[in-house]
Amino acid sequence: MDFGKSIRELRKSKGLSLREVAKRSGTSHPYLSQLETGKNKKPTPQIIAKIATGLNEDYFDLMVLAGYLEEKKPFNEEFKADNISSEFGKALHKIRNDKNLSIRELAKRSGTSHPYLSQLETGKRNPPKPEILRKLAKGLKISYVSLLIEAEYLEKEDVKEYIQELL
Repeated sequence: MDFGKSIRELRKSKGLSLREVAKRSGTSHPYLSQLETGKNKKPTPQIIAKIATGLNEDYFDLMVLAGYLEEKKPFNEEFKADNISSEFGKALHKIRNDKNLSIRELAKRSGTSHPYLSQLETGKRNPPKPEILRKLAKGLKISYVSLLIEAEYLEKEDVKEYIQELL
């Protein structure tokens, strides 16, 4: 199935009009119509990012649909995305939702990109390095240690034990 037909199906499955998706994505509805009807065959990655936002879909999934990326298949069913990656992503997604933050708002607050955050939340990226974790914690308005605990990198008991050692 081509990209245009795929986004039309996604849009319709969500009960959204062309105008609604255009407004949400910052694109024009005539342009989206051209994509859906095949008059415009291959949008740029920047436009795909906007459409992903408008449809509330994963940017990288749409990049695969558009033919820019190949879909990664695990070499066996037991080894999908690194379990640590997906667990961190789930934790980040939960915290962000609990704080009522959009992925774009967290990206803005933390100085990261929304496609990167989307990859983190879906387990398609390895957990970030400490400097990025600190930026995310700041963007979420929680402490770095709280983020590590929520992401299950640290146990509360370990933190308590460490504090006792310092005293």
